[in-house]
Amino acid sequence: MRRQGLVAIAVVAAAGLLAGTACLGQPAPQPAGPAPQPAGPPPPGPPAPLRAPGVVGSPTLTADPSTNRATISWQLPSDGSAPEHYTLGVHENGRQRGAFLCYAPCTERTINLTPGASASVSVRAVNSAGGSAVRLSNTIRVSQPCALACVSVDATQSTGPAIGRARGFLHSVGPKTDPARIDALDPQHWRVSGTWNDGLGPETAAAHGAKLTYVLSGDWHDQTTTGGGAAAPWADWDRYRAFIVETMRAVQAAGVDVEYWDVQNEPGGKDGYYAAGVKPTTDLLLTQYAIAYEAIKATDPNAKVVAPSLVAYSDRPGESNLPLDLRTFLDYAVTHGLAFDAVSFHDINYMQGGDVYTPDWWGTAPDEVIRSIDSLRALLAERPSLGSPAILVNEYSDPATTGLPGWSVGRIAALEAANVDQANRTCWGTCLDGWLDGLLTGDGETTYPNYWVYASYAEMNGNRAPVTTSNTSVTAFATTAADGTVRVLLGRHQGCNPGIQGAEICPNQHVLDDGEVTLRVRVPSPTVALVTVAAIPAAAAPLPAPVLKLTLPAAVALDGLITVPLPGVGDGDAWQITIDPV
Repeated sequence: MRRQGLVAIAVVAAAGLLAGTACLGQPAPQPAGPAPQPAGPPPPGPPAPLRAPGVVGSPTLTADPSTNRATISWQLPSDGSAPEHYTLGVHENGRQRGAFLCYAPCTERTINLTPGASASVSVRAVNSAGGSAVRLSNTIRVSQPCALACVSVDATQSTGPAIGRARGFLHSVGPKTDPARIDALDPQHWRVSGTWNDGLGPETAAAHGAKLTYVLSGDWHDQTTTGGGAAAPWADWDRYRAFIVETMRAVQAAGVDVEYWDVQNEPGGKDGYYAAGVKPTTDLLLTQYAIAYEAIKATDPNAKVVAPSLVAYSDRPGESNLPLDLRTFLDYAVTHGLAFDAVSFHDINYMQGGDVYTPDWWGTAPDEVIRSIDSLRALLAERPSLGSPAILVNEYSDPATTGLPGWSVGRIAALEAANVDQANRTCWGTCLDGWLDGLLTGDGETTYPNYWVYASYAEMNGNRAPVTTSNTSVTAFATTAADGTVRVLLGRHQGCNPGIQGAEICPNQHVLDDGEVTLRVRVPSPTVALVTVAAIPAAAAPLPAPVLKLTLPAAVALDGLITVPLPGVGDGDAWQITIDPV
């Protein structure tokens, strides 16, 4: 039986071969059914589980030869893993000074370090599955080209007109405040509401030429509180809409001109604003902004709306435990066609994001606001349907340094460098009439040292001059007037000066030594100039006027430079320098 089977197979095969030969040149007979198809790839299996990232490659710290800034850079993990962020630790002189995050795809970051310090940075890649081992960079010596700082001003160049971008204030005004003290500051904008100072703040601020931002949430709190905080707007949307319409009409009927209507101050900032049991969520807050926007525009189509006035810059959901961030807010505005006229946040060293480097975990450098504003501009550029809203930092200064003149100069210089559209000094326990955001003692007339920073700032007109510094803790703002007068406002803002502020609000700080700053100013023409130098020392006591240090004629070098030494610059001090052409 087996042999017969083999013969039969051979016969069939031969017949097929003969048939194929006999039909050469003719179409071959087709099978009755479709030809079998080759097997496809097997169905995909479950995705591979996320694994913790591998170690980063080649962390390298590079010093800037002319400043105390340094750049840490690294390579992606070689194993192809996907970090979500990197944790960076900053080490100086054998101890860790702080840590911060850098979100992927970040592979470098520039930070301020202590001049002359021995520094290194550790880098660790992290995702939700875990973190890599830590890799430490090389060690560098941070540049220190001058004793404390060398600051250079080029008054022959311009970075744009001087329009007092940071000459704004918050509440803290009324009939008790000496009008002359207000006028000397030439306020450009004022953030007000009807709840402070017997409702007289708006008309008082407007009478001194300031453009107003009216904070609606202040009035809502005043009208709905039962002693324990404001009612939730989402508890009764009809009531909330009616409140907005009635408030706007009342303010307009009083003859008060409002530039911006501010919907909600510090949403979810955990400052006791709401009544007990009220918990704002992201969705509720976004709906509130939409309803307020529509009610404001319905009441006055020409009205301008500013939002969200976050307690800190944040552009990532859940960052700093805030219920709202700028990225989510702007995406919602795009989806719902809300063209806000201005976008706002606060720079008050409170609930800052994890990507902010704060040495010794206590305070944020003034120039950090530049990075925040640049990031916000990038977010807006990615969402062109929103147009070109103004950027407002409608509260700045922090409780630990708000009374230090040098810190005020640092914040003014940074906000001007960032080209913010408007910025308002905040009030820490000094929001009542007579205090002028902590610049006066409360009697409406007696001046603290910080007052003279803003009085000097008010005199700075013409064009802004570019400024460079060897130490980012000593910065300046400078202008050149039409008549050639150069004015420089310089400040040191390194620590919070526990000798003045008190150790209870200056954690991890010690009193820093005074130092010498060398100021070099390039003036428009080589001639003789009259140089006037006055100090605004940091102090807890009132200061009736800046302390005059010198007035003398100075010969301008052939290259147009005037060198002005400033000895004994203390932490928190500010200095005024005026160069008048003769």
